[in-house]
Formats: sequence, structure tokens, C-alpha cells
Amino acid sequence: MKKKIIFIIFLVILIVVLFLIPKDTYRKIFGKDDNNSNIGETYSDNVLVYMCDEKDNLVGVKAQVESLEEDVVGQKFDILTKKTGAFKNDYDTSINTMTKIINYEIDKDVLVLNLSNEFLESEGRKSLEQLVWTYCNDEIKELKIKVENEMINSLNGFYFDKLTTDINNLLNLHKPL
Repeated sequence: MKKKIIFIIFLVILIVVLFLIPKDTYRKIFGKDDNNSNIGETYSDNVLVYMCDEKDNLVGVKAQVESLEEDVVGQKFDILTKKTGAFKNDYDTSINTMTKIINYEIDKDVLVLNLSNEFLESEGRKSLEQLVWTYCNDEIKELKIKVENEMINSLNGFYFDKLTTDINNLLNLHKPL
């Protein structure tokens, strides 16, 4: 009987001690890294988009999102137009934030974005570069842009023939002659 009482008292003391151990010490003892455990709680995936930094340079940024959506094109556009709080640092967009995707289609390796009229109020070349670098990758080689179902070939004084990241045809943007 004494052995049972001593065992129960020992067990209660052990449980109390475990509850009194600070969380960071517990994580160290049992191999859970405090830095990595917080990352997965809020964000689990990254989406690469191109944004303007504080010097107005276009930079590739991994936006942290809870999960990749089935509509990745729409998700990237929402990030580009700052409809999510995906960045810890300050990045800006050159695309008019009121712009909406009406629809889009991917035909072989060409993405055709059909955008609302607000896109015409975007910053021109920088906005086009932002879209091209965000969407063109191994699968998508070229971007075409429609505004309200009409194909465009200029935006705020910049004319283009083909929107691509191909180094030989880098955006093919030019000012009017």
C-alpha cells in the first residue's frame, strides 16, 4: 500500500513539474524548434510575385499565403493588387489596385488576361513588367492582355508587340515614335 501511495505522489509531482517547465525549454528537450513551429501556424506556402520596392525597382518577392489556391492566376493577381496582407515588408504595386480580372485563359504556353478598365490607369511599362515577370515561367512563355474583352498593345504611352521574359524580346516595349 505504501508503494502505491509513493508511486502516485511521485507521478503527481512529475506531472506538476512538466506543467511548470517553460514552453521553450520543453521544445528544446523534446526537439521542437521554436522558430519553425510558428511559421507553419500562420503561413504554409509561398507565391512568387514581382513588386516595387522602396526605390521603385521591380523585385521578386515570395508572398506568404495560408495555402495555394486552385486559381493561382487569380491568387497572384490579388497579391499584385494588394488585396492580401501577404508581405511583412513594404512593397507597392504599379497596377491600379481597383483592377479586377474579368477572366483569363491559358492556351498552350500563352496566358491571356482579360482585365477591367481600371487597368488602363496603371503605370505603363512597370505594370506590364510586373505582370510578365509574375506570370511567365516554365509553363507560360507569353502574356496577352485584354481590357474589357479588347486586346491592347499599349499602356500609358508604352507600346508592345509581345509580352515575354525572353531575353531577346524582353517585353518588346517601346515609346511611340
